[in-house]
Amino acid sequence: MPFLNWILFACSLGLAAWAGLRTARDQPVVFKQLIVAGGILVLLFATMIVAGIQLGRGHEIADGVTFWGYFIAAALLFPLAGVWAIAERTRWSSVVLIVAGVAFAVVQLRLLQLWGTLGAITQIGAP
Repeated sequence: MPFLNWILFACSLGLAAWAGLRTARDQPVVFKQLIVAGGILVLLFATMIVAGIQLGRGHEIADGVTFWGYFIAAALLFPLAGVWAIAERTRWSSVVLIVAGVAFAVVQLRLLQLWGTLGAITQIGAP
């Protein structure tokens, strides 16, 4: 699961950067960006399935409710930004996509922390 989360982290920041470029050019979100956001969502659902299988096999996490709550919040970010992008055909739709992409990336980091992977990475080199 951590590998998929890192891919999601990178993709969401890439999408946010693309939206930032369009914002700087005073352009709204384009359909290709929404397709990328949909692809990120598909990968998120794959991550949810993998996490569910690993939890079923005995992997333990500290707070399961918070863990699944973050997954649900992540699953809602891009659809809400997409609706906004369709309704608002100005540069502000790109700004909303930036916010959604960065928030999605932060949620991925929090999921990694809850999974226990991020703590292990940050402790490398610690005495």
